[in-house]
Amino acid sequence: MRREEREDVEDAIRTAAKHAGYEVLSLRCSNDRRVIATIDRDGPPITISDATAVNYRFRDAITAAGFSSDDFAVEVESPGPNRPLLNSRHFIRMEGERARIKAKAPLPDGQVVVVGLLAGVDGDAVLVKTGKGAPLRIPFDCIADARLHP
Repeated sequence: MRREEREDVEDAIRTAAKHAGYEVLSLRCSNDRRVIATIDRDGPPITISDATAVNYRFRDAITAAGFSSDDFAVEVESPGPNRPLLNSRHFIRMEGERARIKAKAPLPDGQVVVVGLLAGVDGDAVLVKTGKGAPLRIPFDCIADARLHP
């Protein structure tokens, strides 16, 4: 698949997800026309019925973008228990949940990986209760990866 085609398919899928009330957390389009999308939404967890309905919407969006949806293998999945936390809205929504945060560089206390309970958002940073005193403040721009950690 050419780069322009890949971009057209990705745009169509992201737009279809947004119109249906879902967020695309990750999207992979391979050269063999395999599309794997991880979706989420505010509210209840993603069900198999949601994934099936969104799969049909994505196929319709691919067709509307000028491609034959039969030429694509489309997979839609939920984020699962290790859900990625990609923006402040995710951290706010998951407040009180246990998370694992990997920093881009060592934090002031020397840690690179922090595991603790999400305690909220303070401006441009997430607060994490680690059980060692006051919540640790980690600026969003210092986060390399963050996920729920059940």
